[in-house]
Amino acid sequence: MKHTSILSAVCALFTGFAAYPQSHISKQPHQKPVSAVIATAGNDFFSAGNDGFLIKWTDDGLGEHYQISDLGISMIACSPNGKELAVYETDGGTINRVSVWNWSNLTRKYALRFENPLTSLAYSEKGSYLMAGTASMTGLLFLNASNGRVVNKLKENTGVISLAATSATEKSAVMYAQNGSLVYYNLQTGRHEHKFDTTASLRQPVLFHNNLMLAGINGSTLYVIQATSGIPAAKIAVKNAVIVSAKADADLYYLNYDGRNYALTKIPVQQGGAVLQPVVIRTFSLLSKRQNITSAVKAGNRILMGTEDGALYALDIPDEGMESTASVTLLTDTMYDRILDVERFGEDFYFLTASMLFKSSYTDGNVEKITDNHGHTNIIPYGDKIIFWSKNDKKPVQEYSVSDGTITPLFTPDNAIKSMRIFGSTLLVLEGNTSVSSISLEESAGKSSGRKKKLLYTGSGLEDMVLYNDTELYVSKSAATRPESALIHINTQTQETVPVQFSGAVAFSLTYDTTHDSSNIYGIAVTSNANGTGASGSTMLFAFNPETKFTYHLLQINEEDSNAFITMSYPNLYTNLGKTQIRSYDTYTRKNFIYKRSAALPLKAVRSGNQLVVLNRDGSISWYNSSNAAVAADWYFTNQQQWTEF
Repeated sequence: MKHTSILSAVCALFTGFAAYPQSHISKQPHQKPVSAVIATAGNDFFSAGNDGFLIKWTDDGLGEHYQISDLGISMIACSPNGKELAVYETDGGTINRVSVWNWSNLTRKYALRFENPLTSLAYSEKGSYLMAGTASMTGLLFLNASNGRVVNKLKENTGVISLAATSATEKSAVMYAQNGSLVYYNLQTGRHEHKFDTTASLRQPVLFHNNLMLAGINGSTLYVIQATSGIPAAKIAVKNAVIVSAKADADLYYLNYDGRNYALTKIPVQQGGAVLQPVVIRTFSLLSKRQNITSAVKAGNRILMGTEDGALYALDIPDEGMESTASVTLLTDTMYDRILDVERFGEDFYFLTASMLFKSSYTDGNVEKITDNHGHTNIIPYGDKIIFWSKNDKKPVQEYSVSDGTITPLFTPDNAIKSMRIFGSTLLVLEGNTSVSSISLEESAGKSSGRKKKLLYTGSGLEDMVLYNDTELYVSKSAATRPESALIHINTQTQETVPVQFSGAVAFSLTYDTTHDSSNIYGIAVTSNANGTGASGSTMLFAFNPETKFTYHLLQINEEDSNAFITMSYPNLYTNLGKTQIRSYDTYTRKNFIYKRSAALPLKAVRSGNQLVVLNRDGSISWYNSSNAAVAADWYFTNQQQWTEF
């Protein structure tokens, strides 16, 4: 049987310092919806979110936060020994990846790319195999849990599997297929031995009652099914239900939401499989009506729940006869504000939050408020001014004078801003991935009604731009759009457009140094795989010489990284190519230097003198001495508008 949906382990072609990962300990919630909650030994449990974070919550009420991906996490599975986690990361489209992590040292053992989305993920009973269900005719794959290699345990395709479990000896397995089949396999022969027809398209399928019962939801009905025959034993009307039972439970537990309150309901199952009437054992509400439970699990005598806004709750299951109405315990606490952007302003660093722009430094840590923020997400320094703008938004762009505190309107974009850059006194703006315009920032351009935009280029699939030598505009784009090159040159005076001979499916994050090294334009290019095997292509840091029209490849990884960035502080290029760490590439010596990462993935790097500040995806910042790989300090901005250091 061929397994064309698997790609070999993702690896980077970098040499340099080894990473020494560190987590962040706090009660901070996820920043996006909680996608999975799983219980482990004792009172510990893990939560995963669409923010790419895994958090281990311990008995002391604190969470160990670590961001493993810039993608959302859809599913997680814990090995029976409790030491490893398998994680399904996806962008909801072409990227479908399973990574396996050793949580004790926060290192990734391996990662695998799949051509198709995953429909299930679980460890076998002894932990020998990782079982990955794929949305393909091949269906379930058995992977060697230690190295991720495909093991041919089955001699027939399973179709789309949404639940798989092995026996304690791992000699047999039971699987629920989305077409309504309940199939028992002999893993020694690789053939199925029993197959039963049952209810199709069940969501949240779970086995319980010693694997003798199956439950799942189809539409507004919860089905309880005898797993040894496929015969439904009960059908219960539900609304927005979340099944919370663990496999060790004899009875079925689920949460039902009527639009106002949640009800924890138990369906007792007697020996022999007789199903009794549902019993509401506790009703409760969350602190905010805007919250919805997105994931939950039963762990001993409590229910652990994750919500749409990233919070986590616990609900104790009462003893028989106790009061059925109670409040839940909020396990998380929003302790920190997010830094949205950071820029160098003279010798200082300016930081932007949702409420204000402030100045601070590593040497004293003081917070000096500069001005209020009126809903912008990004800043650009220009002379003694700060330009406020919002990425992926049509919010009006403003110019703030640090010297006199005045605010001047610059322009209102016609479409959402994709990128904004300053070259000399010219502001370039890319709107809607379709148009590049320029705005003069000269004082004579006028202030009262905003400055006039000049359209320089229109196209499709545009990603970024640089203005080179005043009249030469270079635009990076998708090579799939005309002209069929990922880099094009436009003469802003004659409007002549010439595609550059360039290899790559898409280019972005362009930059060059206007004061020391103006001979090269630097950028990121992605080469996609086109052979249909699910391979991930490659991403490279390149240098393009506008005079010779020659392209140099400086660094490369064997993975598509569409969110990589470059910033330049001569002679160094700073990039997060590879996603996990900041790398410094010396354009003079051509040496590659790798900085150790923090709990969150890096989003931006800014340097002033020998101080390097990195903005992380969770809104924290990390300080570095530019010549030292170690993190000097991780800073989080509290709700009281002060720094706290880790």
